Amino acid sequence: MLEEAYNQEHGITRSFVAPPIVVALAKHPMVDNYDLSALRQVFSGAAPLSAELSLEAGKRLGCDVVQGYGMTELSPVSHLTPPGMFKPGSCGVTA
Repeated sequence: MLEEAYNQEHGITRSFVAPPIVVALAKHPMVDNYDLSALRQVFSGAAPLSAELSLEAGKRLGCDVVQGYGMTELSPVSHLTPPGMFKPGSCGVTA
């Protein structure tokens, strides 16, 4: 899990991932070997993310795990969740 190693070394605060990575962050035992305490938000895209998985991963990581909505034609996101406006199962707020 290269991204987690990078986070541990550089202390990144926001990570952009696809839902299968959120599953790994929520469930894989190897995640416990890394210091991810700098994370403030994990942003998931490319496919829907369930509220349950978002909450499970967020509890384990100690940060919000949110999702956005977009498409290639929008380059790439049209809806996202700003920090502090997390609502499990949503894809952001209307503008």
